[in-house]
Amino acid sequence: MQEGTALETSVIKRTLNSWKEISAYLGTGVRTAQRWEQDLYLPVRRPRGTRRSAVVAIPVELDDWLRKAPIRASSTYGKRRVRCSKECDELLQDSISLLIRLQSQAYTLDADHMAILHQVLDNLYALQERSSLKKAIARNFHSKAATPDLCIRKLS
Repeated sequence: MQEGTALETSVIKRTLNSWKEISAYLGTGVRTAQRWEQDLYLPVRRPRGTRRSAVVAIPVELDDWLRKAPIRASSTYGKRRVRCSKECDELLQDSISLLIRLQSQAYTLDADHMAILHQVLDNLYALQERSSLKKAIARNFHSKAATPDLCIRKLS
């Protein structure tokens, strides 16, 4: 139990109490260390618990975080340079390939959809014409002067 207490005491004595101390320990700029906190979950503590409060970091935790961070290869995405591990790069390439296939399928489905829509509209117009024709025949057939043969000849 005494050994744990001594270790905790030595860790607390070596606490880094500002972004300037943390960035100096990491060998980076202050802004880079802050970005690593946001983007890469750099292990810093905020005693007040608010987003913009003072920060505290323990060197042992920072060393462990650095040791566990994957070594990354650089790749480019558009004009922006992105650092990415090999697994990340492969996953990104697979995702892009899938996206391209899905986009192609979407274009095909859209073209098929439009063709079916035009076919449905043509069928609706044909039904409408038949319905109008039937109504005209019925109207003319029921008139006193018209006979069915005369109605058909008038519509033709």
